[in-house]
Amino acid sequence: MANLAELFAAAVQYHQAGHLSQAAQLYQQILQQQPDHARALNMLGVIACQTGNLPEGIRYYQQAIALSPMLIDAYHNLALALQMTGKVDEAIQQYRIAIAQQPNHVETHHQLGRLLIQRGQINEGMGHYQQALAIKPNYAPVAVSLGTVLLQLGRLPDAIAYLQQALQTQPDLVPAWQCLGQAFQLSGRLDEAVTALQHSLSLQPNPAIHYLLGKVLEEQGNTEAAIVQFQAALQLQPNYPDADWQHQLILPVGYDTPAQRVHYRQRFCRGLNELIQQTNLNSTEGKQAALQGLGSRTNFYLAYQGWNDRGLQQKYGHFVHQIMTANYPQWSAIPTLSSSPAPSPQKLRIGYLSAHLMAHSAAAWARGWMREHDRQQFEIYGYHIGQATDFITQEFHDLSDHFRHLPGDLGRIAQQVRADQLDILIFTDIGMDARTTQLAGLRLAPVQCTAWGHPVTSGLPTIDYYLSSDLMEPDHAQQHYSEQLVRLPNIGICYSKPPLPDVRYPRAQFGLRDDAIVFLSFQAPYKYLPQYDEVFAQIADRLTQRNLMAQFVFLRPASNYGVERWQRRLQSAFATVGLESQNHCVLLPKLDRPVYWSLNLVSDVFLDTIDWSGGNSTLEAVAYGLPVVTLPGAFMRGRHSAAILQRLGVTETIATNLIDYINLAVRLGTEPMWRQEITAKIQAGHDRLYDDRECVRALEAFFQQVARR
Repeated sequence: MANLAELFAAAVQYHQAGHLSQAAQLYQQILQQQPDHARALNMLGVIACQTGNLPEGIRYYQQAIALSPMLIDAYHNLALALQMTGKVDEAIQQYRIAIAQQPNHVETHHQLGRLLIQRGQINEGMGHYQQALAIKPNYAPVAVSLGTVLLQLGRLPDAIAYLQQALQTQPDLVPAWQCLGQAFQLSGRLDEAVTALQHSLSLQPNPAIHYLLGKVLEEQGNTEAAIVQFQAALQLQPNYPDADWQHQLILPVGYDTPAQRVHYRQRFCRGLNELIQQTNLNSTEGKQAALQGLGSRTNFYLAYQGWNDRGLQQKYGHFVHQIMTANYPQWSAIPTLSSSPAPSPQKLRIGYLSAHLMAHSAAAWARGWMREHDRQQFEIYGYHIGQATDFITQEFHDLSDHFRHLPGDLGRIAQQVRADQLDILIFTDIGMDARTTQLAGLRLAPVQCTAWGHPVTSGLPTIDYYLSSDLMEPDHAQQHYSEQLVRLPNIGICYSKPPLPDVRYPRAQFGLRDDAIVFLSFQAPYKYLPQYDEVFAQIADRLTQRNLMAQFVFLRPASNYGVERWQRRLQSAFATVGLESQNHCVLLPKLDRPVYWSLNLVSDVFLDTIDWSGGNSTLEAVAYGLPVVTLPGAFMRGRHSAAILQRLGVTETIATNLIDYINLAVRLGTEPMWRQEITAKIQAGHDRLYDDRECVRALEAFFQQVARR
């Protein structure tokens, strides 16, 4: 036996050194002396699999297990070989047998959990991960696996906790740093995401991590640094569609100067032309690469530059349509509805599709349409293609006759929508989510519409109508759209009045002075164009001259980089009138909805953003009687607040130019009696504004009209 032990040790040494033939010879010598040597059979199986002979490896493993049922390594190896040959069910069975033989074997639980999760059995797979950690709490690979699954499920705090636990045990674990960076990014903790990803790159250069770091830097607003990371990813992996599309089409979250808008718009145009020219949709590889690149980003920030985007959107939209048609030709033509009877043949089937059927401004407004539809005439289908859900998702579920949660691949979504045989499909917010844009580039229903969840034309030849608001659209607005414009009455949506918050917070809770005139302008940073920064400084200066203190409340950017850039812009603007911005500007983090409602209640004036107006935020502000100063822009996206005020019958605070905007804000700040009159007038008009069913009846008449065609 001693000689056999020495032979086995020598064989393993050859094996570990990569000398497979010498190792195999020694394993065979062992079997000649002892035919039932299970460990030698197991190792011959490993060599067979390493040299590509999976069937022979499986036979060796099976012989080893038959001779030694407690040889757990053989079960692992057999399961892996079965998995590689596509026999996943048999692989799972082997892992289960191994656990029955040895319940406390950590790696068995780990591998079985991984395989079950790959098969979609998420809860059972996570259960095995947790059992493994219960046996060995500091086992980093399992903690990373569990953190990764939790990340995919959107359970970000739990994911971060497990990933940090893994790194405490094994600080150089690159996959853990990468996943931690992703989890921080999705949690809005952008600075921590940058730190984690930079540390990961310091351990091991990797194109995927360069790419992810570029995405985080882009979200921070650090565009030039993001471009460097995308270029680094392409240097390491030239055939990297995601990085290529990001590099070519990146746009800043915000701008320091008006000249930067011109620079990046020109860069975007060049990048789009380059992508169109280099894309080969005649090869399988080219089609798949284009589909992957398209799915990696949206052109969301293009519309925030403040120009007419119809031409660029149409060029982009036709490119999207070409890519989607090349990859999914079966869903590229207008569908012919089946002659088989539908569940309710007398009703029109209307679908609402979004990745944001939840508490999100992109689609939450659509609840009013869905709630008020006449169910004698219409059958409503809801399609939520996002991963995350919340209490508003449940409301969409309850408002739908048929609700589909489809966070999976594009083919599955398209197939389901086609199978439902819709008459009309509404994409609530094209441009907010990459997969929504991809699906909108197909023909999933005879009539396809988009609406003001993202208030800019889609440019897609597959979208027939843009559902807008009569009060929000300027004259000759059709020239802004590639779709046929539908001007629904009033503000175009049926929006319910927000409730009064259960708890009201005082000004001190928000860092505001009791004696200040508080101007609320709590919008996403990308809504503020640099040419309008002077507005806040001019208002503050005018109030200062009257011995009044002006305070402006802004939404704090998600990263230190964004905060510092916004503060530099404000400092520069206020310095021109001899004031210090930090005395007048309060930056607050994103607030829970009831807390934000309290902020409205303790503010004096709502200052609308110029060129991209408040929508949901304005509807909330006027619900609490907050006077709104707005300057209507050239496009629908800059006219939401003006339309809301017109519907309320309060036009006194709609400015005609920038000077008028400043004058109105100053007057509201300095004349409390007039401010109270405006508040009273706003409150008197609430019944006209909220729960407006007139637009829904018009929408339904439009549905019937286009269906008859």
